[in-house]
Amino acid sequence: MSKLTSDYWQGDEDKFNKVFTHLDDYYFNTVECDASTHHFQEQLSIPVFNKNYNHIGVLILGIDVEKMLHSTTNYPQ
Repeated sequence: MSKLTSDYWQGDEDKFNKVFTHLDDYYFNTVECDASTHHFQEQLSIPVFNKNYNHIGVLILGIDVEKMLHSTTNYPQ
């Protein structure tokens, strides 16, 4: 969990539109430096449906690439 987002409107961005309007199963964006966390991250977008299978939103998760790469280098050989 990180600090609250500074960008509340995501509806104009690919990470929202690719799964909400085009009904893709999921969407990964490119790795970018997140200005709010100062870490390189990739975002995974997943559509959210209600019980009637109506689209009601998009869940966007930030994946800290630096932590992921660091954790994979610490496995015993």
